[in-house]
This record gives sequence, C-alpha cells and structure tokens, in this order.
Amino acid sequence: MRYQQKGSVLIISLLLLLIATLISVAGISNMQTNEKISSNQKQASEAFIAAESGLIQVKSFLDNDVNAPLWGKPVDVKNAVNALDRNLPNNLQWNVETVDFTTMPGLVRVVISGSVTTTGVVRRVQAFYRPKAGSSNLAAMNVIGNIKSFTAKNSNSFTMVGETDNNGNIVGPALATNTTENLNKINSSLGSNIKENIQAGGGIKEVKFADPFGSPEKMYQFIQSIKEQYRAMDMEDGKMDGKSPNSKFGIPPNTMGTTANPRITYYGYWDQYGGTYNATNDANTQLKSNLEIGGNDTGAGILVVDGNLTIKGSLDFDGLIIVTGQSVLFKGLGSSKMKGSIVFANPINTGTNEQPKWSFGEAEATFEFDLDGGGNADIRYDKNSLMKAHTLLKQDSAAAQMWQVKSSAEAVASSAPSAMLQWSEVVN
Repeated sequence: MRYQQKGSVLIISLLLLLIATLISVAGISNMQTNEKISSNQKQASEAFIAAESGLIQVKSFLDNDVNAPLWGKPVDVKNAVNALDRNLPNNLQWNVETVDFTTMPGLVRVVISGSVTTTGVVRRVQAFYRPKAGSSNLAAMNVIGNIKSFTAKNSNSFTMVGETDNNGNIVGPALATNTTENLNKINSSLGSNIKENIQAGGGIKEVKFADPFGSPEKMYQFIQSIKEQYRAMDMEDGKMDGKSPNSKFGIPPNTMGTTANPRITYYGYWDQYGGTYNATNDANTQLKSNLEIGGNDTGAGILVVDGNLTIKGSLDFDGLIIVTGQSVLFKGLGSSKMKGSIVFANPINTGTNEQPKWSFGEAEATFEFDLDGGGNADIRYDKNSLMKAHTLLKQDSAAAQMWQVKSSAEAVASSAPSAMLQWSEVVN
C-alpha cells in the first residue's frame, strides 16, 4: 500500500509540473503577442508622425511667397514638395500623394502617406491648407490688371478719400493699382482739379495687394464662393443675372440691399437658365453680363458684376463692389455716395484646368470717367461698411476665410495665419 501512495505522489507532481509549464508557455506567448501589438502600434504611430511631417513641409512650401506662382497647379506643387528630402530618422519617410485645389475652393486638400521603410507599415492622413487671410489693404477705388486706357474729365465736384483713422487722419490711398505702368497712365490722364482732390484724399499709389485681391487664382475662387452663396439664396425676386425669368439683360437688380439690410448681389450668367456657362471651364468660357446702374439706385452689402459696368447718374452704395469686366464707365456721377471699396479686376485662366495659367486682365481694361454734370460725387473707403459686408459671408465659406477686413495699420501689423485644418486619417 505504501508503494502505491508513493507512485501517486509522483503522478501528482508531474501533473503540477506540466500545468506550471503550460502556464509559463502561455505567458511567454502572450508576452510575445503583446510585444508584437506594441511594436505594430509603435510603427503605426511613427508612420503617422512621418505623414504629419509631410503636412508640415507642404504648409511651409505653400506659405513661401516664392512659390505663389504654383498656386492652383496641383501637379507642380506635388512634384516640387516630393523633390525635397522626404527621409526621416528611424527609417521613416513621407510622400505627397494628392494635392487638390478644387474640392474646397480657397483651400488645398492634401493627402500624405507616412511609412516605416524597413517593415512597409503605411498610414495616410489628409488635411486642408488654408492660406493666410488677406488683410484688405484696399483703397476707396482699386484697379488691378493692365489698363489699356484711363480717361477722366476734369471736375471740382468729385472727391475720393482713402481710409481714415479714429482722429480723421487719412492713412490709406484714395486710388490704388498694382503696376507702375498703371500708376503712370492714371496720373497722366487726370486733370489738375480732380488730381488735386484725389491727392487730398490719400493720393494714388502702387500697391502690392493682399490676397485674395493680390492673386488672380485666389480672387477667382473668392468670387466663385460669393457666387455660389448667392446661387443658394432663396430670393423672391429671382436671380438678377440677365437670364432668369424675373430679370432682363442689362437691367439692374430689383434690390441690391439697404444699409439696414445689406445683401449679396451677383450679376452674371447662370447655366441653369440656358446660358453657355460651364462650371468646369468657367474661367475660360463664361460670357460676361454688362450692367448699367444709376439714376438714384441704392444698395448695400456685396455687389459682384461679372461683366462691364456703367454708372450713370447717382448711385449710393455701402460695401464692397467687384467688377470683372473689361470696361468701366462713370458718367455724370451726380451726387453719388459710395462707401466701402470698389475693386476692378479681371482674373482669367488662359491655361487648362490641369495646368492653369492665371493672370489679371490680359485682354486689358478700359476705364472712362466722364464726371461732367452737377452734384457732389463722393467715393470713400469705409471699414465699417466692409465689415458689414463681410458678415454676409458664411463663416465656413472660402470667401470668408480668404478675406479679412482690417485697417491699414492692422494690415501692416498682422493677418490671419495660415493653417492645416480638418486633419483626418485616410483609410483605404
């Protein structure tokens, strides 16, 4: 009996040893699995870090004013950034996969992959690059592009005043343009009386305009964003575009807003009314719509005229006026009172959608100022009117993000910085 008990002890001991061994093996296996998971997580995190490094490089590239001519050229931007040193320590690397200027006008969608080169672990992220917002270094009147002719009859009853500070001191130009050639043409065309009045109001200066007004591509996107917001408006009077049932070509909109209730007004052609407008090739093929206003017309907010503009008689308007045509005629302004800023510019693309070639007014523009007649016309920069106009833009729109309204002093000191927005992982 004693021998049987001794044998059972041996069997029990062996079973306990086996259990202990199995527990040890399971523990080792579990530890190895955890190490693999930890290693995979570490490599995934490193791949994300590499991708984020790529986003930083893209932002730095687009922030550099030297690279401004590449704005709107996705292939060129992608190739230029990928030509930089993409290798990072610890066998990490980033690569630009997508540069997209069209998904969200005014912003650039960027897709970057980050990888661990020794293991092939890859992670992709996307973000939207927002350029620094323009600080609105506008004058009362702004002529951007190539002026073919600029004529103005002499007048004592016409004043143009740039921005003033809180003490009434003039701190900004009355009339601004972007080239020395334009500046010389304007100065040589003005009579002594009208030139004296403009000089007293801040003078005529050559200006390096802040975006969106300094870039034809960005200004086009700025206008498109305003246009799309106007398109979406529920308007009882119909879209006043020269094509809708409630408007006639060349006839001014029924309402352009009031000081108490400013609004966005767009005047141009629309594809849904049977015009030749094509959204994809809008910059190349869109027809322009000429507008004549005046005769005691009034308005406030934002007015975009996608064509030539003629102002006859008195026009009172508070806010931002943008004219993209090739001809502007001021004829007998009467007692017009325009507060805010007027911008004449014709951004055009003579390239393709894939390889755009943007410029301001290659076709050249003609500006004629016939200021004969009575009255006391007054055009002046007004920050408050522009700020009210800015509030009409949807906060998340490209136009609102691209344009800021600041005083001349603030514009020199600061502008909204660029940023990478809406970071997210791209899962294939």
